[in-house]
Amino acid sequence: MIVVSSDLSHFHDHETARRLDADTAGLIETLAADRIDGGQACGHRALAGVLDQARRRDCRATALDLRTSADTRGNPDRVVGYGAFALEYARGARLPDDDRRRLIEAARYGVRFGLEHGRPPRVELGAGLSPTLTARRASFVTLTLDGRLRGCIGSVVAHRALLLDVIDNAWKAAFGDRRFPPLTAEEADRLDVSVSILSTPFTLDVADEADLVGRLRPDVDGLIFQDGDRRGIFLPSVWSSLPKAEAFVAQLKRKAGLPVDHWTDTVRVSRYTTESFGAGFREVAHA
Repeated sequence: MIVVSSDLSHFHDHETARRLDADTAGLIETLAADRIDGGQACGHRALAGVLDQARRRDCRATALDLRTSADTRGNPDRVVGYGAFALEYARGARLPDDDRRRLIEAARYGVRFGLEHGRPPRVELGAGLSPTLTARRASFVTLTLDGRLRGCIGSVVAHRALLLDVIDNAWKAAFGDRRFPPLTAEEADRLDVSVSILSTPFTLDVADEADLVGRLRPDVDGLIFQDGDRRGIFLPSVWSSLPKAEAFVAQLKRKAGLPVDHWTDTVRVSRYTTESFGAGFREVAHA
């Protein structure tokens, strides 16, 4: 077990500290150690160490609570910020069932709103949400119709609360995936909805394609292949149709708009894992 203890902001007023600490919490949840300095956390070097380990070990971080010294009996004009964060291995992580149901319903909401209003919903987070729904996460929403892909859109880099990310990506999967026409109301009842929560991608140091293929974990790894402005991403679910690592990499290159034999010194490959779950458009969520 690794435990790191550090204050957060120092000697601002209560409201300023809450804002600064919320920004720092987002950096911790996205494992952005290089963007945290002594003004945000006095123990930032130790924090950088544990976040580096979190990246290497494919962990995800969740802000459990944020407080200041004014939440007890401290002077609200000059406070110290505090936070509690948990790390867990992303590969084995599992949201509580209630949160899974909420995320599936959030995806349905994004689709329904688009069908009814012809535009994406504008949503603000309410009070009383669980930390796992408000954590900064990257997600993909996949829609299938009668067992066939109907739309899939997502975020590679975490930049907002998971709940908001799912709502927006669901709308985009239904109406913004260029491979398909916009979803119709007649199709909605036959849809299946799947949410995938991505861990923070970790860049692989590979010598060549053979090295990459040998290090891949079928049915586990999601992969991002990038060279210059060309980029392709596959979710781990793609292994079900491309079970061989060589074919997985080759088709990912094609998705990036590159030849299947493409390899240069500037190729960058990152892998990640996902927690995925889904349901029918009118059903309860299932693993």
